[in-house]
Amino acid sequence: MKRRKKMISVLVVALFAGVTSHAEVTASKDRVQQRLREMLEVPASEKGPISLNLREITLAAMARSDSFKAIVAKLVAVQSDELAQSAMTDAALSLQARQEWNRNQPNSLFGTSRFDQTNVDLGLEKRFQSGTRLSLGLGEYRNNSSFGTAFGTIDAKVAGAKLELTQSLWKDFFGSSTRDLMKSGKLKTEARIAAFESEVEDWFLQLSGLYHQVWFAQKRVEATRESLARKERLAKLFQRRKSLGISEEAEQIQVESAVDQARVQLDELIRYLDQYWNLLVVSLKLPEEDRFINPLDVPVTIDAAQTEVAMDCKMTPATNQMIRQVEQEMAALELIASATQDQLRPDLMLSLGLGTNGSVLNASDDFATRWSNSLSARYPAYTVGLMFRLPLDASAEKSKTMEVFSAKLQLQSRLSQLKDQLLSDYGTACFDLKMLSGHEKLYQKMESEMKRRTELEETRYRQARVLPFIVLQAGDELYGTTLARSANLVKWNEKKWALEKTSGKLYPTLDHWVVEKNSKSIRDTAKTEVQP
Repeated sequence: MKRRKKMISVLVVALFAGVTSHAEVTASKDRVQQRLREMLEVPASEKGPISLNLREITLAAMARSDSFKAIVAKLVAVQSDELAQSAMTDAALSLQARQEWNRNQPNSLFGTSRFDQTNVDLGLEKRFQSGTRLSLGLGEYRNNSSFGTAFGTIDAKVAGAKLELTQSLWKDFFGSSTRDLMKSGKLKTEARIAAFESEVEDWFLQLSGLYHQVWFAQKRVEATRESLARKERLAKLFQRRKSLGISEEAEQIQVESAVDQARVQLDELIRYLDQYWNLLVVSLKLPEEDRFINPLDVPVTIDAAQTEVAMDCKMTPATNQMIRQVEQEMAALELIASATQDQLRPDLMLSLGLGTNGSVLNASDDFATRWSNSLSARYPAYTVGLMFRLPLDASAEKSKTMEVFSAKLQLQSRLSQLKDQLLSDYGTACFDLKMLSGHEKLYQKMESEMKRRTELEETRYRQARVLPFIVLQAGDELYGTTLARSANLVKWNEKKWALEKTSGKLYPTLDHWVVEKNSKSIRDTAKTEVQP
């Protein structure tokens, strides 16, 4: 596992310019195979060449690329809405201490000439999903007062406890609004998760597009090399005919120009491949030196097109990640709209309270006695209250209602558009995939026939039965057919993955890859890296 967590690369030390002999080419490819075996943790007992594939590149990019880390970073805030709504039922603990020294002049016969008081209060408050607010308070205070009359001095130490319950009977009828808002927070979390999954899918499609371009660039270089070899072989045949005096100068110019043109094209395609390889190396955050390897030594594979595709393009899937995201947001907004409407109602609050105390007057400190009297409720005090509140303007609530209603209309339109888009995209992609599968069969046949034709035309040229133009034309048609088949295979792969996203199956596939590697899902694996 340590090796897989290290830099996943296909490091080869040979530069293009340095690979000048067959031995060096072989050594370079051997080093590539060794690196691939380390990267994929292939047992030494398993023989045969190892190739890169889209699955391994994706897992490497998930572990290293900045673009994926930026998406994963959003998991930090995935529960922010849920936590914000849960804050309504959070408990709060408070501690307060106060000391007062009062030396005001008495203004009555019973006034104090000296008043010293110490208060220490501990409070706990909790709101429940039923809309009930419960508060508990414990207090300790000392009152030392001196009177200017015969009353003398009072030194009282008091311990008190108070329990108060408040219940909304109208606006938040037994917590209906509170529960709606808390449910909306959970639905928004689900919506954020769906948005994350959709973004992972988009990220994968971009990465797979780059990977397929690397493969296609390799195929273009290989096809061009084969084309150049055919033209060089034709040039050798021409030299033989020239030595026999049966060639013309125009033929020589034509053949040599074709060879030169193929060489120029090969140089351009090698540079083109190198650019895509560099981009892939940078995207995967591989070491700097990996940019200078020969990408032709790296075996890159893609999925072969299925020539027999059994799909019912009329069986449109019901949903995907984008639709699921909007549906969750819609459900959350429905609950928020209900809670917002509740805020326009009058409120009727019922409050019940129980208070007890225990005190010691003009006596030594007896902590146990006063707290025993207080907590045993030997000296209770009961309170019952009703409060009615009628909002006259409720401008803030009306403003919130307008915003929620507007957002609801927008989401309804968005959801309808996404469902229509699903019908359109799935049908189009499905038929395109079938068409490309059929094209693969045709290209296989065409390529085989073109190869045969090229061989026949070369034979005819050896027999001086055709001009070199005919041989060059046959080779160019074979070259074009080979490139067209490779391009068709890239389109088939891209359409296949796009169809997976449209039908909502792409993220589960990617998640399965990660589970096979880490025994954890994408989100569980990422959570260890993004904990706040």
